[in-house]
Amino acid sequence: MEVKANSIKSALLYFTAFLSGAVSLILEIIGTRVLSPFYGSTIFVWSSMITVALGFLAIGYFAGGAIADRRKNPADLFIILGFTGAGILAGFKFAVPILLWSDRFGMIYGPLVAVSIIYFLPFLLLGMVTPMLVRLSGAGTEHTGASAGRIIGTATFGSLFGALSAGFILLPNFSLKIIFGGMAAALIVLSILIALMYRTQIAKGWGIAVIFALLLVIFLPVVRADNSGLVKVIYEKPSYYADIKVAEAGKSRCLIVDGVTQTCMELGVPGTSFSALEEIKRIVEAMPEDKTVLILGLGGGSLSAETLQKKHVDAVELVPEILETAEKYFGFNEDMSTNVIIDDARSYLRTSAKKYDIIIADTFFASSIPSHLLTKEYFELMRDRLNPDGLVLFNLIGRNGPEDKYTASYVKTLKAVFPNIMVTAPGLGLQNMVIHASNDLSYAPDLPDMFEKVVIDTDRGIILTDQKNPAESLAVSNLEALRKNMKSFAGYDLFFSN
Repeated sequence: MEVKANSIKSALLYFTAFLSGAVSLILEIIGTRVLSPFYGSTIFVWSSMITVALGFLAIGYFAGGAIADRRKNPADLFIILGFTGAGILAGFKFAVPILLWSDRFGMIYGPLVAVSIIYFLPFLLLGMVTPMLVRLSGAGTEHTGASAGRIIGTATFGSLFGALSAGFILLPNFSLKIIFGGMAAALIVLSILIALMYRTQIAKGWGIAVIFALLLVIFLPVVRADNSGLVKVIYEKPSYYADIKVAEAGKSRCLIVDGVTQTCMELGVPGTSFSALEEIKRIVEAMPEDKTVLILGLGGGSLSAETLQKKHVDAVELVPEILETAEKYFGFNEDMSTNVIIDDARSYLRTSAKKYDIIIADTFFASSIPSHLLTKEYFELMRDRLNPDGLVLFNLIGRNGPEDKYTASYVKTLKAVFPNIMVTAPGLGLQNMVIHASNDLSYAPDLPDMFEKVVIDTDRGIILTDQKNPAESLAVSNLEALRKNMKSFAGYDLFFSN
């Protein structure tokens, strides 16, 4: 009987190692999705999450080792796992006020501050688990090395499972509320099993403290941002890549991705959009009907074969949910003349041999253009998919002030690929610009009254390549200004789920 009990206890220790490893990686990967509607999926968000995870896990390893040597009490795992579950729930429920407070530190340091507050406790406690398990599994015997290897290996396999399940199972199929609740529940159930197994070794005070903490966070409501009432969110859908919303304000309906407007149309008038897309539409409409067109980035579907008055258009869109949203809320219809391809823009250009007369690049996604769609190598792929005398039209949020090295670098990189570059905009300041890129040196379109040619001082920029691409750092001032405009327009309503 004693042998059987020891086997159960040993199995429980290894399962604890596996689960703690899995939760640490799931939290590290999916935890960024709590921040992305507010800060975007930038390199600063990911760097902050990895820094905090590794930093507090390391502190936990030191602390857990010290506690294990001093106490060697398996009941301590009940306390640690119980508080870890409570910490995960508390961080999720209080994320909104923490994010709002961290906003004062900007897009670079704000994510680091927010992640440090939201996730420090679970990572710290998860770090304590492994050294305690090593101590309990056989330290002090001649098989210490083997015991440590088995525990650490099991925890690493758990991390492997967590990394795979986060990307391939959890995010595509479950809401953040269910995922965070599931992690907390798994740890709480495990802590209860340990408590039952070692109930005689648990101090009464610690047991009461853990139970109180768990009850407190379980019954506390999720704290939400105050609704400003400036906009009405009529649709929300999480996707593998971002949170998607449709919001209405006045006579406009807008597609919002991670808190940033992607497409707007006048209610009841499908096909209307921002002035930059209207300008692109005007340019393309003036060309012969048989011109072949490729659209990179569908958005709300305001550009199509019908609105561009062309016989056939290929449109590449990365996010299937955006296509569904465009069809349901923005009047987009996929038919024989408009072929939608679900793929990454660069992947499509690389794998397709088809050439086009016109390529329209509208790949601004959430808070920025993805970095791999900003480089010289990407623009060279575009050039190679153009027919002779073909044209690329870019929709870019930028400005031409001396502080904007992002737009300067974007244009400088284009000039390294295309001999004829022209930038047009409705005025000065941060706005949607239309950039014309062509191999045809004679290309010089007529401009409407509201758009004028803008001179960009490319000496301030650098050529962006796959090897050197600091685009996100260069774009920070623009993204800060864009977020400020969004907050002045709609408060914080568009940044968080209801």
